Amino acid sequence: MVVIPVSFMFSFSLVILLIWVLMSKDHEIGFLPKVTLAVLAIQSILIGLRWTYSYTEWTLIQALLAALIPALVLTCLLQLVSARASRQPIERLILHCVPALLILLSPFLDLPVTDFVIIGVFLGYGGALVYIGSKSDMEWRDRVPFRSVLHTNAAFLIAGTGLLLSAFVDIAVSYDMSRNAGLLAPRIVGIANVAVLLLLAGAIVLVIRYMPPHSDAGIPDSDPVAEETLPRRENRQLMQQTLAQMERALIDRRLYRDPDLSLNSLSRKLVIPSRRISTSVNSLRAMNVSQYINLFRITEAIYLLENTDCPITGVMFDVGFNTKSNFNREFRRIVGINPRDWRKERSVPQNKLIDNLRIELQNSGAAKGGNTAGIRT
Repeated sequence: MVVIPVSFMFSFSLVILLIWVLMSKDHEIGFLPKVTLAVLAIQSILIGLRWTYSYTEWTLIQALLAALIPALVLTCLLQLVSARASRQPIERLILHCVPALLILLSPFLDLPVTDFVIIGVFLGYGGALVYIGSKSDMEWRDRVPFRSVLHTNAAFLIAGTGLLLSAFVDIAVSYDMSRNAGLLAPRIVGIANVAVLLLLAGAIVLVIRYMPPHSDAGIPDSDPVAEETLPRRENRQLMQQTLAQMERALIDRRLYRDPDLSLNSLSRKLVIPSRRISTSVNSLRAMNVSQYINLFRITEAIYLLENTDCPITGVMFDVGFNTKSNFNREFRRIVGINPRDWRKERSVPQNKLIDNLRIELQNSGAAKGGNTAGIRT
């Protein structure tokens, strides 16, 4: 009876995902995600050949791919979410190939370092992915719609956890090879490594799934050194001017209503570098840009819930949210209770910033021909 390894079935699934990515017309997907999914599929096949059929002729290729996969996943995810990462020079990307080069040369140099290099690479890149996924600032995620911030965090954390898990799997296999002549290794690798590849592929697809239909290129970032070297007083004045310009545009043009709004697209609409927007909001409002945009959305939602009979779902879509869970979570974070309970109690939170935004939104709506009409158009 022919045994079909689980890794082969997973490879087939990855091929289907790759075809979906290649045929996708809703997203502008670069070259690297496609290459990464293809490499994951090839590695899954090699794992099945080695540990199910004891086919060891391509062991070196498997080791080389294992050393490259963490760098591919990290670089792929960063390029999907960051305009700056997508413009990295090729020289910097080549540095990621150093571990694979060391493995390639190890047989000629008689250095048994393959296992140590692979474990070190997976631990290092896994830790980096977990660290990035735990960061709350928006500057490095300028391509990501504000509504998808949590999904992006989850993707990095999933990928990082997968790489760390793979490192521990390799440690367990090395221990089994030295103590039990590899008696348990096929079972360990066959299940665990396929699960790891599944996590990595899932992280990539998760980011692609929640990207806006068409990413924009953004405007060139300002020179961070030039702004940082300004005197503190002038730098603070620049941040205050930036925040004032941003708030005026958000109120007058209702930019926050766009559910696909990202830091990069906001930068384009305001003609202000994304770094300056992020720094200004972080410094002067003590929150990230995503939280600040949601503050505008929730403030208008409060107004609509208080002054109209529009259903809560309609209010949610009007102010720029497209999922009820995200709307309820942000409403509870800012107001303290969910929208349905607030509408019953009509208890406006005692928050000076929200009060000021409510006044600005009402004045802006009145200037356009009535409070309710102005806010809802």
